[in-house]
Amino acid sequence: MNRGVLKLRRLNWDAATQDFNQAVRIKPDLGEAYVNRGAAAIGDKRYSESLPDINRGIELGIDEPAKAYYNRALAYEGMEDAKAAYFDYQKALELNPEWGLPREQLARFTVTRR
Repeated sequence: MNRGVLKLRRLNWDAATQDFNQAVRIKPDLGEAYVNRGAAAIGDKRYSESLPDINRGIELGIDEPAKAYYNRALAYEGMEDAKAAYFDYQKALELNPEWGLPREQLARFTVTRR
C-alpha cells in the first residue's frame, strides 16, 4: 500500500490503482486501501467509480476519516453534485477542524433556503 501512495503522489493513477488492488487482495479489511484506490480514481477523473471504494473504506474504518470525506466531496463535485460535496466537506471539517482544505472548499459555497 505504501508504494501505491508514492505512486498516487506522483499522479501515476494506473500504477497506484494496481498496488491498491494488490493491497485489497492481501488484506480485504484494510479501509485505507479502498480510500486510496478511490483517490486514484478521482485523480483519473473516474468520479463515480471512486464512490464504492471510498464508502467501503469509511465502512471498514480508517485512521483519517476526514480525508475520505474530503475525497468523496471531490468526487461529488466531479459528478456535479454540489449538495453532496458540500455536506462531505462539512463532515471532513467536523472530523478535523484544524485541517484547512475543507474550510477553503466550503468558502466557495453559498447556501440558500428554498
